[in-house]
Amino acid sequence: MSESAPQAASTVPSAVHPQTLQTLRLARASQAFLATLERPPELWEAFTLAHAHSMFLRCWLELRIRRIESEAAGEAEKAVVQKIVDLRRENGPWMAGLRVFLADLPQVSPPGEMHEIVLALMANTAKARETALRWISDPTGSRSAATEEMRGMLQLAHAYQRAIGSGTVRREKTPDRAAEPGAKKEDRPAEPPPEDPHSPITRILPRGVKMQTLEDVGRVDDCRRILKEFDPEVQLWECFCLVMTDEASRRSIDDLVRRKKAAPAQTFAQDAQSLFDRLHEIRKEHAPFVRSLAAFLGELPVGHYATETREMALGFIVAGQVGREHAALWLADPAHYRQEAATRFEGLIGRAMNYQTALRAFAES
Repeated sequence: MSESAPQAASTVPSAVHPQTLQTLRLARASQAFLATLERPPELWEAFTLAHAHSMFLRCWLELRIRRIESEAAGEAEKAVVQKIVDLRRENGPWMAGLRVFLADLPQVSPPGEMHEIVLALMANTAKARETALRWISDPTGSRSAATEEMRGMLQLAHAYQRAIGSGTVRREKTPDRAAEPGAKKEDRPAEPPPEDPHSPITRILPRGVKMQTLEDVGRVDDCRRILKEFDPEVQLWECFCLVMTDEASRRSIDDLVRRKKAAPAQTFAQDAQSLFDRLHEIRKEHAPFVRSLAAFLGELPVGHYATETREMALGFIVAGQVGREHAALWLADPAHYRQEAATRFEGLIGRAMNYQTALRAFAES
């Protein structure tokens, strides 16, 4: 079989192919957005669709992540659902038979996520389907050979599973996650709350990326583009504070983005004035503190990262009350908190890079 369909037992985890990995990520994203359907797509269905219609699927997902409400977006979603129905009608019977066959194989791990990845990869090529149909038609005679081949397939599936979870971002240095020995637990910046385990929006893109926060990060970018028309000095951290803490501002940004797309030449000055006034309040309240914090962070022993990435990490710190309180501790005793702050800041830089990767993934061709 080709790489897109798992090969024999000699396949090793290093055989992960970047294009196949991106297709799996795209399939996961599609599953998440279609989780509310009466019959949500299985991974093999979403993967087959992503492999055959990558550009179309990415365009549809970008409409969803950017919260575009239009006739085109609705038609695109109907087309996605219909394509899945067609795939299910064409391939569903033999895939169901393959699932039953694999469940009865001896010495093979029980059904779970890796089996779903195997099924997705096997649905991708004619040769893989021929192999599966041969197993199904002669389950007793195929048992030994299939068991041996499945070991290799599951190895590859496990490698893809790890790659899907770890994301694709590389950082210039790996931070020491251990807190400074002398730091008290209550002095450490609070970790973000865990993802809701019941949410359908799970395991979509890089690890740690949450869909609600991803949408807000997209709004931050929209907010800065809109308000820069009135003030070129608008800062990213100001937009973070505006978006992350104010539901009315989020609704206003969404509305302005929709209207801006419909009439790009217009500035909508009057409609954006309330946003601009709120941003000025944020600037007046926090600007001196953020300037001191930015200077402190600029002296920390961390790797070299893009300015935009560092500014996003700063935004994550100052957008919430808890983050500002912990940053105030750092500034109150910079020598004592230097190492803790460096560890925390570089962790947030990694988080910012993951969100940047996630936003780009929706627009890649």
